[in-house]
Amino acid sequence: MHARHFLIVIAPSTRDQSRIGITVTTKVHKRATQRNRIKRIIRELFRHFRSELLGTFDIVAIARQNACDCSPQQIREEILGALIKNQYLTKSVMVESD
Repeated sequence: MHARHFLIVIAPSTRDQSRIGITVTTKVHKRATQRNRIKRIIRELFRHFRSELLGTFDIVAIARQNACDCSPQQIREEILGALIKNQYLTKSVMVESD
């Protein structure tokens, strides 16, 4: 599924908990500090909404160019919005975290 600055790939999992993988390449930003910032934000976001997922999934978030220009709020809205739109997550997550 697509978000403006991210591509999100989801596959059902047979494990007892959902997992996340995050890819931020040097095409997104040359500096590792900027790439790591995006990864930290997504990891923290996943930690908060993991229990709200409607099933157990393996999720891969791939950052696109200009993702480093996003604020933490924009990253949250894009990723959670895509998961809610595709019915992997309940709408109450967006309301609770505001």
